[in-house]
Amino acid sequence: MSNQIKIKEIRSKSIMLYRQGSFKECEKLLIEGLDKYPENVDLLINLAVVLRELLKVQKAKEILKEALNIDIDNSIAHNNIANIYVSEGKSKKAITHYKKSLEINPKDESTIRNLGRLYQSIENYDEAIKTYKLSEENNYVGRILECLFFQKSYKLFWDFLYENKSQHKTDIKAAAISAYAANQLDHEDPYPFCPNPLDYIYKTSINFFDQDNLDTFLKLKEHIKENKDFRRQELLNNGLQTGGNFFSQDLPFIAQAKDMTEKMTLDYYKKFNNSSYDLITRWPEKSQLYAWAISMMKNGNLNLHNHTTGWLSGSFYISMPKQNTENEGAIVFSIRGMGYPVLDESKISDKFFNIRPGDIIMFPSSLFHGTLPFSSEENRVSFAFDKRPEWNIDDFKSHY
Repeated sequence: MSNQIKIKEIRSKSIMLYRQGSFKECEKLLIEGLDKYPENVDLLINLAVVLRELLKVQKAKEILKEALNIDIDNSIAHNNIANIYVSEGKSKKAITHYKKSLEINPKDESTIRNLGRLYQSIENYDEAIKTYKLSEENNYVGRILECLFFQKSYKLFWDFLYENKSQHKTDIKAAAISAYAANQLDHEDPYPFCPNPLDYIYKTSINFFDQDNLDTFLKLKEHIKENKDFRRQELLNNGLQTGGNFFSQDLPFIAQAKDMTEKMTLDYYKKFNNSSYDLITRWPEKSQLYAWAISMMKNGNLNLHNHTTGWLSGSFYISMPKQNTENEGAIVFSIRGMGYPVLDESKISDKFFNIRPGDIIMFPSSLFHGTLPFSSEENRVSFAFDKRPEWNIDDFKSHY
C-alpha cells in the first residue's frame, strides 16, 4: 500500500472521529500518523484543527507555523492560523494571513467567510461587503444585509434583499435580519423563509405512558449525567456542552432518541402544513439531525443566538431546576439578537416558555433564542438539535 493511500485512510478516519466529537481519539490518531509522515501538511493542519477543539490553542499555532514552514503557499494553513490570531485579538496579523490565503486560492469560501466576518466584527463594513461579494456561490446575502443595516443604509438594504430573496439556497441569516428590519422599519418582510417566526414555535411533550419512551428518556438522562465530553462554549454562562453530533453515538437508546426527535420534527411539519412560507413549502427532503447536550449550573444561562446552519431547531429537556421566581430557567425567543441595533424598543415583543422535563420545543432556525438564569442548585440539562438541510451538513473539510 502506497504512503498516499495510508495517509488518505488516516485522514478519512480522523474526519469520522471529528464528526463524532471524539477529539482526543482524533488527536491520538493524527499524532500517530505524523510519527510516520512528519512532513505531511494535511495531517498537520487537521491536527491543529483538533487541538483548537481541545483548547490547546498555542500548540495548534505552533503546528500551523510548522506546516507553513513546509509549504508557505498552503492557503488552508494561512486561513487556520488567521483564525487563531482572530481569537487572540490580533486583527492585523489575521488579515495578512487571510489575504495571503485568498491570493493563493481566491475562491476559498472558508477564507472569504472568515475575512468578511473579521471586517464585520471590527465595524469595517465596506471591506466586509467587498469581501463577502467575492463568493461565487453568493453565500453571504445575510451577512451583507447585516452590514448594510448596521450602516443605516436602508435603501441599499431593501434593494439588495429584493434582488437576492429568491436564491436557490435559503440563507438563515438573511431571514433573521429581514424579519428584524421589517419590524423596526415598518416594512413588509419580503424574505420568504418565515417572516413571522414567533408564530411558528411549537411546544409538545414526550408521552411517558409509553414504556419505550420512558426507558429511552431515563437512559438518555443517565448517559448525559455520566458524559465526560462536556466543554465550554462562548454563548454559555456557567454551563457546558458536548462536542460533535450527539446522535452519532452508536448506542441503541441514542438511536431511539434520534427516531423520537425525527418523528417530532414531522409533527411540527404537519402542524404548520398549511403555511405558504418556505420553512414548510421547501421543507428539506434530504437532511441530517445534529444534536448536542447542554448542562447549566446555578446562575447559568445561554445568550440569544440562532442556528444559521439549521432549518428547524429544537430542544429536548432532560432535567430542569426548581423555579424560585417567575420564568427562572425559561427559554426566551426574540427577533432581535447578535447585537442588532434597536431602533424602536416598543415594537419588540419577546416570548417566554417555562419548561418541564420531557418537553420538546421546536422553532425556525432563524429565530433568536436563549435562556434566563436560575438561582436553584439543580442543573438545567437538555439536548438541542437542528434539522440541517443537505447543503448545510457539517463537514470536517470546512474547518481547514
